Amino acid sequence: MTTNKYPKMDKIIRVLKYLLKLKDLNESFKGGLSSYMLFNLVFIFFQNFKESNNLTSDSEFKNICLGTLFFEFLNFWLNFDYENIGLKVDDKIKYFGKWDIDNNEFVAKNHYKIYYRKWLCILDKFQNDFNVIQSKTDIPKILEFFKKILNSFENIIEENPPANFLIKIIDSIEI
Repeated sequence: MTTNKYPKMDKIIRVLKYLLKLKDLNESFKGGLSSYMLFNLVFIFFQNFKESNNLTSDSEFKNICLGTLFFEFLNFWLNFDYENIGLKVDDKIKYFGKWDIDNNEFVAKNHYKIYYRKWLCILDKFQNDFNVIQSKTDIPKILEFFKKILNSFENIIEENPPANFLIKIIDSIEI
């Protein structure tokens, strides 16, 4: 299971679910993120973080501060070029250019091609390469919310270490 592979992933998801719920952004039919969409965003981040930081084993995540992972997650998606790049979730994350959508083997078999140019595109191998980000999901609004989270927490972090601050949030979340 993925949360066994990345034990801190569950905590990041819980914090994000809580924050999204506060702003009524936790339902895809209202323009927010469903739990499955959020899971994919966090999983993609963890895969990318592992590769970009040359982590050789999953256990190395235990040494990384939860707060650091949280803020790196926000920065990753705030800087991701979702208008031009799509992702395919597989054993490893695969990137593809959305500008070449008609010739792309991942996207060609899906009949909702028109949405891929406009929206964040995450193709899921477990759902026959279906885009897990639904067309009603307001990605610019979600990213704006991520940006506000990042900006509002920057002042707090100067006074409190990120791990301690996030642990307080996580402890207040009921499942």
